[in-house]
Order: sequence, then C-alpha cells, then structure tokens
Amino acid sequence: MITRSIVKQLALVPTGRTIVRGVNSEMEVFTYFVNIGLPNRVMIENVKVTECELNSPGIDILIGMSIIQLGDLAIANGKGHTIFSFAMPSFANPVDLLDKANAINPKPKKR
Repeated sequence: MITRSIVKQLALVPTGRTIVRGVNSEMEVFTYFVNIGLPNRVMIENVKVTECELNSPGIDILIGMSIIQLGDLAIANGKGHTIFSFAMPSFANPVDLLDKANAINPKPKKR
C-alpha cells in the first residue's frame, strides 16, 4: 500500500480500482503498478499496490506478503534496538529461533 502523498509526489496514474477490506470497513480504492527498491539494492518490479491513508507520520508505504514471501524477513529487538533485515532470494537454511528460545527459557515444572 502507498499513501496518496506518494501518489501525488510521483505523479502516478491509476491502473485500476479494487475493494480493500479492513477490520471495520470496506472501500474501493485506486491501484497502481510500481517498482519498489529495497535498501539491500533489490528492485522488485511491477508490484500492484493500492492507495491508502496511513495515520502514522513519516510512513508512506506498507510492504505486504506479496513482497515478504519472495525472501527471508527477520525482525530482532535485542537490547531495545529494533533491526529489520530482508534477504532475497531466501536462504537454503531458514532461521528458526525455537532452539535458541528453548535454551534460555526455563522449562515448565511438572506437576
């Protein structure tokens, strides 16, 4: 999803319309095809996005599963610092934090 502000800044032309359903609402919105460049120098071309209004200053795009499913996504919050990383294509050995969590979390007592 991209905000109307980005649509105006880039002078995008709508390519269609679609229905977007939220938790409490449903509305018809414009759609666009855009290229999305990620910080790791990956370009994802011809992504169909919908126009939206976000109530978060400084946020103009939401990346959804259509992009996330193309690679490996990790979000870590160690020492109060959030790190977001994305790699594309996916690695052959996926990250699974269960073993690490089991090693540091106490095991429940048996009754």
